[in-house]
Amino acid sequence: MRKFLLVLLALVMMVGLAMAENDSKPMPAEAAAFEGEWQCDRATAELVWEEEGFKVLITWGSSAWETTQWEYSCYYHEEDNTLVSMPFGIRTDLVYDDNGNETSATAAYEDGQATFKIDEDGRLIWIDEKENAGDGMLFEKLDNGETEVDTVEIPSSNIYTPAVSEAFKALVGGKTFEVSIAGWSTVGEDEDARMTIDIIVSEPLHYAAADIENLKPNDILALSLENSMMVMEVNADEFGFSIKDGSGEGYILTKEEDGCYGIRTETENILYNTIFTMTVPLVKDISFLDWSDPENMEAPVKKGYEELTDLILEGTSFAPYNTKVTFDENGVPAEILYTYSPFN
Repeated sequence: MRKFLLVLLALVMMVGLAMAENDSKPMPAEAAAFEGEWQCDRATAELVWEEEGFKVLITWGSSAWETTQWEYSCYYHEEDNTLVSMPFGIRTDLVYDDNGNETSATAAYEDGQATFKIDEDGRLIWIDEKENAGDGMLFEKLDNGETEVDTVEIPSSNIYTPAVSEAFKALVGGKTFEVSIAGWSTVGEDEDARMTIDIIVSEPLHYAAADIENLKPNDILALSLENSMMVMEVNADEFGFSIKDGSGEGYILTKEEDGCYGIRTETENILYNTIFTMTVPLVKDISFLDWSDPENMEAPVKKGYEELTDLILEGTSFAPYNTKVTFDENGVPAEILYTYSPFN
């Protein structure tokens, strides 16, 4: 009798295991493209298949001390190849101290909802239906070899910075450019951290005089390599031309000293053309000249690395209309001038 009960118990356990296995569905082949790690600037997204759907964790560090996380449980929608979350997505705001220890975690909401899809260029799109946090963000998928390394554990003696080529030195050495600054990361031990920044070298948009002076409605005017507008209205005055696009947005074209026409919006925003973008390390002896205080128009205040990195970490807007960088003869940023602008 006891032997019979043991056999019966074993059968029940086998049936239970079989039922549990049947509850776990394999990931559809078409959904495999979503799985993995993705990155967009300071934000990372980790998508993992779990039993019947995807767990999505998005982490966005606004500074070294504040991070926001979104967590979703999603099912795969085969008809349009998207991930659709259940209506209980969680957003958590995390705060850390100077040593990287978590000091608080606040649940902002627990009823978020989102949809994820992959565009024709293979980038992940996050459609946040709760607060539109993902607007304009395009996540690039990281290869296995690109997964992040905990650089705090890497001794500074093991960090080698690439040499600047002679061609690059000739390109930027000793020159000053109007730039915007975006992106940052630290590499190395805390006491020897190196901050790198993305410098976007720009110049104001200029158009040949003959083109602008012959401008007429229905002509196409390029505003960048990617964007253009159809001119719907053209008006001339003694200073230049004013034009409007199809949505009524207005632009002013004014003749510059070089004979070309510069362009700005009706609200005085100058439009810029990106020449090139690069990531550079900030050296500790960089000269930071802060002329952003409108009450101090006599001379810029001389500051240094610490004050500059504090502003970058705070998310200060370094736009081309108020920021210039000068490179030394070795192609290294030697001076950053940050000036006052009504748009600061």
